[in-house]
Amino acid sequence: MTTTNGAAKPSMNEANPKDPFTAAYANGEVLINSDERAGGRFFMPGGAPNGKVFGESMPSDASFRAFVILSELGHAIGRFKPDARDQGLMATQHSQVIYSCFRGKD
Repeated sequence: MTTTNGAAKPSMNEANPKDPFTAAYANGEVLINSDERAGGRFFMPGGAPNGKVFGESMPSDASFRAFVILSELGHAIGRFKPDARDQGLMATQHSQVIYSCFRGKD
């Protein structure tokens, strides 16, 4: 648990310890999971599993990190609905990021 301005906030793994993820948007903040042992892929070399995200190639670690940040930005600005518990919605929203920001830009 971390605190900011006296308010306690859960860490990534405290928020959902059985479902590790790379990043999340919660309570007005983008959280990056930097703990590789707990499923955080953001800082790992080759963070995108098999070099792909939802079947689309991520040609570099920088591309993968940009994808993660852009996906969470979509939540932060209200463009995307919460999708942590809905794999179909997550795939749709992630595909929108890939199509709009990465496809054909390798």
